[in-house]
This record gives sequence, structure tokens and C-alpha cells, in this order.
Amino acid sequence: MKHYYWSDVVNDMFASEDECRKAEEEAAAERVRKQRLADERDARQKEVDEAYAQADKLAKDFVKDYGVYSFRDLFRYL
Repeated sequence: MKHYYWSDVVNDMFASEDECRKAEEEAAAERVRKQRLADERDARQKEVDEAYAQADKLAKDFVKDYGVYSFRDLFRYL
């Protein structure tokens, strides 16, 4: 009778204990990678939000000083 190994981590059955451990290690590495990417995304999102807030403040100050802000010059550089 052949023995099988069940992994609660990946919810799968394996023919050997080594295969089971390897799959669990790969799953753990994938979780770490996804968490790192999520943290990086959050940090970059915060940077973008701060940049938009700064741009909005600069535009409001410009309008306060000069009365109007034209977007046509902005599109020249895109």
C-alpha cells in the first residue's frame, strides 16, 4: 500500500514527503513575494497621492496669484 502526504498549506496530496515540503516552501515563498509586492504597491500609491496633492496645491496657488491656469501647455509635453 502506497502512502500519500497531504499538505494543509497547499491543500493537495503528494506521493512523497519531499514533494510535500517543497510545495509548502514554494507556497510560503509566493506568499512572501505577494506581500512584498502589496507593500511596494502601497508605498508607490502613497507617493502618487502625495504628488497629486502637491500638484493640486501648486495649481491652486498659481490660480490665486495669476487668476487662470491653462492646460494647453501641459499637453505640449505629453
